[in-house]
Amino acid sequence: MDSVEAVRTGIEATYRERTGQSRALYQRALRSLPGGHTRSTTFYRPYPTFMERGAGCHLIDVDGNQYVDFLNNYTALVHGHAHPQITAAIARQAARGTGYAAPVEVQVVLADVITARVPSVEQVRFANSGTEGVLNALRAARAFTGRTKILKMEGGYHGTYDAVEVSVDPGPAGPPWPQGRPEGPGLSAGLTGEVLVAPFNRLTETAELIHRHRERLAAVIVEPMMGVAGMIPAEIVILE
Repeated sequence: MDSVEAVRTGIEATYRERTGQSRALYQRALRSLPGGHTRSTTFYRPYPTFMERGAGCHLIDVDGNQYVDFLNNYTALVHGHAHPQITAAIARQAARGTGYAAPVEVQVVLADVITARVPSVEQVRFANSGTEGVLNALRAARAFTGRTKILKMEGGYHGTYDAVEVSVDPGPAGPPWPQGRPEGPGLSAGLTGEVLVAPFNRLTETAELIHRHRERLAAVIVEPMMGVAGMIPAEIVILE
């Protein structure tokens, strides 16, 4: 039986053989983009696959290879790629202009649809990314409560805002809760004084931490399913 390393080497050789244009584009990108990309979650070794187009549930790379897209831009494209009605709507709006630096009616229409469909959503603030949405939500929570601390789950990923870049992947020797660990260089060591960390799906310990720090806790942020940690769903637990 082949060793794991031999299998890995064979897979990589096949990948390199069928993605020559992606390799060339990556080498070109290294000259003008840090790390050769603009989104770290899309990078993998030896180099990422560069896509040329998408249609429905399929993606086609620059070498002509076709893939079934199970990622859907990290769930943002629930409608798939290049849906005819969506591309037609984009073309109509592009012909009328794109960025006005002013309010537009379609924002109100979309907000009305969302608030009507989701009873718990009373108002909507649109953002350009998940990171920006998290940043605004936590800042609003701190401003509203007058408190400074937030609580996140160990292994939870909420974008690249400093306050949530704590204990995303602390490893098996992570600090004891609620102590967190900054995820990488460039983050303030002071984050660990304002960001508490709790164990996911261990409601008793999490509730105790919330109770202990309730006087200074502005918000609790949690994923209903832990993505980066390995697609772990939240369990329903009733505390007695």
